[in-house]
Amino acid sequence: MITNSPKGAPVSRPQKQQSAIDGWFEISKRGSTVSGEVRGGLVTFFTMAYILALNPLIIGTAADRDGNLISGAAKFTDAAQTMVDSAAVSQSIGMVAAVTALIAGVMTILMGVVGRFPIGLAAGLGLNAMLAYVIAPIMTWPQAMGLVVIEGAVITLLVLTGFREAVFRAVPLNLRVAISVGIGLFITLVGLADAGIVRPGSPLVQLGVGGSLMGWPIFVPAPAQGTRVDVVGDHCRHRARRHPGGGDPHRPPESGCQPHRLGAQRAGLPRHGRLHRP
Repeated sequence: MITNSPKGAPVSRPQKQQSAIDGWFEISKRGSTVSGEVRGGLVTFFTMAYILALNPLIIGTAADRDGNLISGAAKFTDAAQTMVDSAAVSQSIGMVAAVTALIAGVMTILMGVVGRFPIGLAAGLGLNAMLAYVIAPIMTWPQAMGLVVIEGAVITLLVLTGFREAVFRAVPLNLRVAISVGIGLFITLVGLADAGIVRPGSPLVQLGVGGSLMGWPIFVPAPAQGTRVDVVGDHCRHRARRHPGGGDPHRPPESGCQPHRLGAQRAGLPRHGRLHRP
């Protein structure tokens, strides 16, 4: 005879004791591990570390309307502002780098210890370029930094009232992604300019050399002086029908028809007419 044995009592497994770090930051509660958070922190650091070099190069090298750096020293050694004081610029870069690292470290630690949220905070990129290249040249550095303080107070007020979050959520997702992509492209452009691959200037992005397209790349061929160019298609085909052999596939098209028809279509010109050049 077979009898059903009573169900065994559930075996209680001893729970793994949480460490003080795990308990404070609620790492296990959020489905993560200490080792995973350490790896994530390293990735976040190397993702943000570019600001330690880029922010000093942008803010630390720009002069205000009086020709002074943010450190207060004069950027140029002559009245014509043609000779740069390299020692003063290097000192200014070092000061901005130290402040950038200090602020990033303090704010990230406060976000982790007080806010208990895994987010790294550092100086943002975008406004610093506007501050250095747009605002500072029309005022002094103390006045420009005063505007930064006012902006910070306004942003704090918007955060406390919840208006900032409402505005952020009202921005379409595609635009938010485009902003991130734009910042990445700007970082790439600054790096290419500093490496000598992109020609630096003031402003950094400008049309051609000195605002003029006088060299490569120019992709639109210009007709020779005093020549007449047929720009479109139907006129060439009608002219070919009027001449003997116009439909012969072995006979090359008349000079100026096919190439200029293709160029006119690419340039978006009308389908009929001639382009005359004096």
